[in-house]
Amino acid sequence: TTLVSAARLSAPLHFVAADGTPLNRSYRGRFNHVDALPAWRIPALLRTAFVASEDQRYWQHGGVDWRARFAALWGNLRAGQVQRGASTIGEQVARILQPRPHTYWSHWVAGIEAGRLLRRFGHAQVLDFYLNQVPYGARRRGVAPAAHYYFGRDPDALDPAEQLSLAVLVRSPSRYDPRRHPQALRQAVDQLAGRMRASGAIDATQAEAIRRAPIQPGQQALAVEAGPFVLHAAERARALGLTGPVLKTTLDPDLQRFVQQVLGQRVRTLATRGVRNAAALVVDNATG
Repeated sequence: TTLVSAARLSAPLHFVAADGTPLNRSYRGRFNHVDALPAWRIPALLRTAFVASEDQRYWQHGGVDWRARFAALWGNLRAGQVQRGASTIGEQVARILQPRPHTYWSHWVAGIEAGRLLRRFGHAQVLDFYLNQVPYGARRRGVAPAAHYYFGRDPDALDPAEQLSLAVLVRSPSRYDPRRHPQALRQAVDQLAGRMRASGAIDATQAEAIRRAPIQPGQQALAVEAGPFVLHAAERARALGLTGPVLKTTLDPDLQRFVQQVLGQRVRTLATRGVRNAAALVVDNATG
């Protein structure tokens, strides 16, 4: 049993092309299904950056970092309010699976559940789940949707500074938004690189390269634009009683892009004659 199967994650309906290319995106659900990455597709530096940023002793403790917990408790008592949480990755996963109000009591409950999760599934699997489900801004969950939303690329296509940015952004997606607050993100990434250099996670050359690299936000776009087809597929799925979370269709993404390009050019050519729309009939010669 894996953590994903044990969690029984619910999800809205997603449609993919015949080759698995996503045709629609929905971020209304509590969990990320379509863009959950296997362990081998998550860059090692990204894993290391998250542990350094969120839970430095993750591989040593059993779910609760007592040293950080008591330091945070003492700091909160001195301040007279909750300023630091010191939540471990395991505790954050527990809250992802079972959301609760942020209180001292819920913090202790999350610690107990984190210990159970780590004993049952192990540190590596819990970290994989966390990286695929951790919440970001704009309802994105997981590093793959976040990488596309903030930088327009897959996580394994990001440079080291951008990977560290994903680790920083989970602290406060609004405060470190690269489009609205690039300087705040830049400063936090440089600080994280410094801590990783001090701990030996990266060397001096890597740390300097991260500090020098620009952090430029990108734009997210679907690989295939097939809105009307998705609406038709959704109606058929409801009529047939089909459920997801992912339904594969017969749409050929390469053919779809080609036909859209040809029709788009033709409509632009005929625009002076009042043509605004076009359609194409595609027939498979082998099957008719």
